[in-house]
Amino acid sequence: RMDIGAWFDRTHPDSVESFQGTYLNSLKEVFEQLGSRVFYHIEIKGWEDWLPLRLLQEIDRFDLRAQVTVTSFSMRPLIQMRSLSDQVPICFLLRDAADAIHSAEFRPELEGLDLAEVYDYWIDASAVAGFDQVGIRAAELRPRMLTRAADRSLEVRGWGVRDEADLARLIALGAVGATVDWPGRGIEIVEKWVDS
Repeated sequence: RMDIGAWFDRTHPDSVESFQGTYLNSLKEVFEQLGSRVFYHIEIKGWEDWLPLRLLQEIDRFDLRAQVTVTSFSMRPLIQMRSLSDQVPICFLLRDAADAIHSAEFRPELEGLDLAEVYDYWIDASAVAGFDQVGIRAAELRPRMLTRAADRSLEVRGWGVRDEADLARLIALGAVGATVDWPGRGIEIVEKWVDS
């Protein structure tokens, strides 16, 4: 019953079309409609202990372990997911470092670190936890972060991609993917960029 299209219209006033009347689907409905035709990035939003298990059960019900990457800005549910499955790829989304220093989840570990050290800590912690990827805000991604991640066998994705320039920068830096609010246009940009 949640009209996410109306929210999108309010938060993206420059959009050329209106999405009002677009309602949030359940994960089951999405899996039923799209099946294995797409690759999913499913973000766990929340700390409830039952979420990773329930998510994995739904993924397994549709036999989609090979089609899903699980992401979150919180490490706890991702660690739970990793303990449930070593097959499902996991991407830890790194918050804006300036905000994260004040986060209750990470405050003790990040106390006194500068922003570069915060990212180093997260990348290292992701590798120790057995994750596969880290997601870094496109505007904050630096080559040294990609190098550190690669040295720890982690891929890097970008999030918070605002425009074509952000997406082109991620491609040029070597990120393996990006989260955008305009997937159709994003695919066109990537295809054009790869072809040139």
